[in-house]
Amino acid sequence: PHQHDIPSRFPSTGLNENYCRNPDGWDRPWCYTTNPNNRWQYCSIPTCYPGECYRGDGASYRGTVSVSSSGRRCQRWDSQSPHGHDRTPQNYPQAGLVQNYCRNPDDDTSPWCYTVDPTVRVEFCPLPVCDDTA
Repeated sequence: PHQHDIPSRFPSTGLNENYCRNPDGWDRPWCYTTNPNNRWQYCSIPTCYPGECYRGDGASYRGTVSVSSSGRRCQRWDSQSPHGHDRTPQNYPQAGLVQNYCRNPDDDTSPWCYTVDPTVRVEFCPLPVCDDTA
């Protein structure tokens, strides 16, 4: 239901069918919607982090992924803005709460982080469980 000229403006970017793409260099892939009240939306495509995975519930994960599954940047663990919290390096000294890296300091189901988006407090991170069969 939305008129646009994206395929003609970006002729060599593989804009065939109804797939999510990022021809104009926005934050991440997006698509036009069929909802007349919502012209476009970002697509939920997991980001790949080669070599980054976690075991069990992720409490031992010490990698450097610092974005949530929706693509939001993670808030630093030593910061109280925009979200105040008690999951600090001082309160959880063994949890590896450094910079804004995804962690699981409190026995949740997988690594997560506070986001820098004031409207979204916490999200899980786009990390796969390690495949130990290889």
